[in-house]
Amino acid sequence: FALLGYHCLLLGYRKSPAHRFPAQIEDVCAGYQAMLADLEGRGVDASRVIVELRRRFPKSAITGVDAFQGGTTTEYGLKVIEEKVLPSKADLLLVGFGGNDCAGPEGGKPNNPPEKYKEDMRAIIGKAKGAGMDVIIVVTMQQNPWLAPGKRWPAYREKLLELSKEENVALADVYTEWLNQATRGVPPFSQLHNWLNHPGKDGHKVYADTVLRFFEAR
Repeated sequence: FALLGYHCLLLGYRKSPAHRFPAQIEDVCAGYQAMLADLEGRGVDASRVIVELRRRFPKSAITGVDAFQGGTTTEYGLKVIEEKVLPSKADLLLVGFGGNDCAGPEGGKPNNPPEKYKEDMRAIIGKAKGAGMDVIIVVTMQQNPWLAPGKRWPAYREKLLELSKEENVALADVYTEWLNQATRGVPPFSQLHNWLNHPGKDGHKVYADTVLRFFEAR
């Protein structure tokens, strides 16, 4: 593939039983971050949204800010907006926390209850708006519907719908578009590449297409 001009990176990870869980997950996450950093160093952007925006608006300088981190809640969002997003003087913030906020043990409590989640999101949005940024709330897709996070997520989505109206900001409802896959004969949960909470290739396209509806080429 490299000879054909594709950017390639071969990742490895520590194996069990010599290395105990979650060493394997940590290695994969670290490798993924290293891959993104390597691509950025080569001038390649891996974001479907940014690649498409550059195609639609070729005369505009469109650059992403690397402010995401997997496995985090709004607690991280409140921290990273101060450390990375505000100093970047970005024009637009896409904010999509929630999947890990609603996570937690079956029969137990979520990592971050809906009301606290809503106010954390409000604080993030307020900081962005105060810096002159436009904001799009991204409502994430349904996780595995038979497990606790998937069952809890509709209550968190409702908080985002309320927040969008209260703060007068745009909302990209990936959740609804994700469920609409069923009308095309595609069971939404089948697009979870780990059968839990991460979208596969087609799932990422649902995310990108939903966000890109806000940006019509002129």
